[in-house]
Amino acid sequence: MDSSMLNLTLETIGRSVQNLEQEKAIMQVVEDYFEGTRTGDIKLIHNAFDKDAKLKHVKVDGRLFEADLKHFTEYLTAKQGMPVLATHILSIDIASTIATVKVLFVFEDFIYIDFLHILQIGNSWKIVDKVYLKKKRGNMF
Repeated sequence: MDSSMLNLTLETIGRSVQNLEQEKAIMQVVEDYFEGTRTGDIKLIHNAFDKDAKLKHVKVDGRLFEADLKHFTEYLTAKQGMPVLATHILSIDIASTIATVKVLFVFEDFIYIDFLHILQIGNSWKIVDKVYLKKKRGNMF
């Protein structure tokens, strides 16, 4: 193996290890979000979200709804968590210091699909934006 091929192989291995470390850190952010939502543990929500994060969806009447993190945490505190039956990570796409994660929350009568935009800020990964949709179960699209 010539030196240029060896350098390329070592570089590829290095990137793979870095990608695994990034993915692990991102997965922890998502798990904190899942568990914080389920239990109402606001500390976990603050671990997962940037303090300036925005949460958005389109209401039934077609208008955009936007909330900040304070609104979300107050909602979770009032509800003492949400009765989540299951959570799933549907996809993860990472490009250097940015990621998009698509997740599914399953409740008794409805589901949420969230697209989470996650940035590496300093040494931490944080959800900076959540765009979501709520649908009745059995009526996905």
